[in-house]
Formats: sequence, structure tokens, C-alpha cells
Amino acid sequence: QERQLRDWLQGVEPTSDETIAALFRNACEEVEDRYGVRVELVCVGDGLRDDATNALIAAATEAMTNAARHAGVEVIDVYVEITASTLAAYVRDRGSGFDMSTVPDDRHGIANSIIGRMQRAGGTARIRSTPGGGTEVAMEVTR
Repeated sequence: QERQLRDWLQGVEPTSDETIAALFRNACEEVEDRYGVRVELVCVGDGLRDDATNALIAAATEAMTNAARHAGVEVIDVYVEITASTLAAYVRDRGSGFDMSTVPDDRHGIANSIIGRMQRAGGTARIRSTPGGGTEVAMEVTR
């Protein structure tokens, strides 16, 4: 109900489940439902799903999941920009943050599910995190 109220207040119109905005909205809702956090999504532009979309949504979902599990926050911010040639997503939390150099080698979420996935799709992923200062994951791929 809270999600429906937010959509109504923000003027979000129902869209086809195959548009990029709808797919991102569904991914955010799944993270909200699974982890009990609020995911604030801002989506600029829209388009139809393609292979680049699938990779970006999967990587962004991993970033949201990591934030929900490890950051100790109640709110995660997600910004998505969709153009005819590029898809970009930014997942940010204002939580506990971490030092990338201390992530053990056996932890594959960031290396494989975010950075590796974006590289395999021909895109990029950058992670900025500071202990106590939160984390931002920036992902971009050409369509």
C-alpha cells in the first residue's frame, strides 16, 4: 500500500511489464519485499527490454541487495537514466560503507555479479564506498 501511495503521489503511470522502467520498478519492489527496506526509484526515460537491459537490471539488483543486507539503512536510492543509446543506473546508500581492499577473495557478489556482469555486457561498473560514508554503485552500458 505504501508503494502504491508513493506511485500515486509521484504520478507514476502503470506501464507494460516489458518496459525498462517497469522492470526496474519490479526489481526494486522485490528488494523492498525481501529485505524490508524502502527503495526510492527515479527513472528518467523509458524503452523496451533488450540484452543490455537484462544485464543492467541484474547488476543493479545485486547492488540493491548488497545495500539492503550490509549497509544498515532503511532507504536505498536508485537513479536510472534511459536514452536511445545508453542505459545507466546508480544505486546509493548512506550506510556503513566498506573498504574495497578488505573484501575477501571468496566474496563474488561485487566482482562477478556487478562488475563482471557489466563487463560481459560491454558496459562498466564503478563502486565508491567509504567506511561510515555509504556506497554508490554506478553502472552503464551501451544499447
